Amino acid sequence: MYLHLGDDYSVSFSRIIAIFDMSMYENAAENPFSKEAQLYSKQMGKEPSSVVLTHEKAYFSIISVQSLKKRIEETFILKPQEVKPEGRRLIG
Repeated sequence: MYLHLGDDYSVSFSRIIAIFDMSMYENAAENPFSKEAQLYSKQMGKEPSSVVLTHEKAYFSIISVQSLKKRIEETFILKPQEVKPEGRRLIG
């Protein structure tokens, strides 16, 4: 399974270590990703909202942490079972 990060990037769920909100850093001196985030901003013309840390590298995304979390939950959380009119349950 893959998590779509926007801008034609997707990353395998199994490779994700953590997802950070870029707004949690008050200033650039506290931000361990500031140099990479500035480069991303120049290349993409957008400020990143989040950074997804994997085993290989850090991926920046304009998608918020809350939206990425929702995408993960929608993929892994099972939906309530639906009941057919004749009483048979569907798993899904």
